[in-house]
Amino acid sequence: MPFSLACISSPHLINVEERIRINGKPIDRQLFAHLFWFVYDRITQYTEMSGTPRPGYLHYIILMACKTFLDQQVDVAIVEVGLGGRFDHTNFFSTPAVSVVTHLCLEHTNVLGNTLAEIAWRKSGIFRPHCYAVVSRDQTEEVIQVLKQEANLVECPLFVAPKAEEILVLHSDDGDGDWSHSKDNLASFSKTYLTDRIPFRLSNLELSFTAVHLWIQHRNGILSDSIGIQPCPSLVFNQKIVKVDHSSVH
Repeated sequence: MPFSLACISSPHLINVEERIRINGKPIDRQLFAHLFWFVYDRITQYTEMSGTPRPGYLHYIILMACKTFLDQQVDVAIVEVGLGGRFDHTNFFSTPAVSVVTHLCLEHTNVLGNTLAEIAWRKSGIFRPHCYAVVSRDQTEEVIQVLKQEANLVECPLFVAPKAEEILVLHSDDGDGDWSHSKDNLASFSKTYLTDRIPFRLSNLELSFTAVHLWIQHRNGILSDSIGIQPCPSLVFNQKIVKVDHSSVH
């Protein structure tokens, strides 16, 4: 039986309910409205009693998403950080299965900092003690050093995603169920699904596969005692696991 997968991301492209998705599909507008009023009523009760100001727009969205995930009893929830990480409205999960840091560049410098090191410090705020984290391999040395230092401080096992050429995808040509019958690496396998060769898309694919691998380790109770940055162990997937819904690939 497949796992149910939830996701919260931003911004939306057309309709706001795109921000909260279950198994790749946005929740419907009626449910979105119901969630909003549910959260709104409870926040109103709290703010009137405490005299505190109302939270902002993004806080409403994350609360609505979390209620959806709990109501739907999803197996996995992917939560995209809004801005930075350390002081972000999404940074309240105490034991995430895996934290992921994509390629860092100079953006939102008025909030995150004027250097890559400052931005990396902000991003590393999502690291948690003894919870897996993975970073893309295309980071600068400056970024890697900051991420390593911050991971060490909170005793977070930090991995670097391997190259696509080092991630194997097994498949069977004759349908006999022998997944070792033939194999490709992710770099060649991904050509089927990535119509362009934009570097960050392949980097994100490497990160995604590594995150899935670490999530499986977490789910199986295999936790790393190693602290500090380290290469990821060999990643091998069978083609059933990486089956892609072409309608969702853009």
